[in-house]
Amino acid sequence: MPLWSGILAELSQSAVQGSPPDFDGVRRRYLADLYRHTDRDVVLYASGWLQRDDAPPARTSITDEDIHALMEVTSGLRGPNLDLILHSPGGSPEAAAGIVAYLRSRFSRIRVIVPQLAMSAAVKIVENHAGRAFIKHHLVAPPAQAVQIALDPNPPAG
Repeated sequence: MPLWSGILAELSQSAVQGSPPDFDGVRRRYLADLYRHTDRDVVLYASGWLQRDDAPPARTSITDEDIHALMEVTSGLRGPNLDLILHSPGGSPEAAAGIVAYLRSRFSRIRVIVPQLAMSAAVKIVENHAGRAFIKHHLVAPPAQAVQIALDPNPPAG
């Protein structure tokens, strides 16, 4: 996997004659590379919540609609192994529980990969699969910290 600068260069090269970069094509290529490397199904579950300050939370957070979307995305996967790449601000705890229940019904070996952030209800998805395998970035908020941040933006030190 290249450094970020290499991915940016690849995106620049994908922009043909003034068209926008092929973000989806580059992303799909790296997901396919991961699949070939691990021989495990791969699902990217992420939102652009850090790029869009003006997006309503329902468009970037975990909702019940996401359960149906994951059913659609995973319908053709062979299992039993799944790498779930997760980047989310969280959202509905009930929806997160539904996602966990659905994924467990479809896959027996789930690894959760958090490349950047998982907060709030997304932490619940991580926790429910962490016993199997969990690859995390250092910015995954532990559940108590996520709740504390949600309730008190200025928690006491220590």
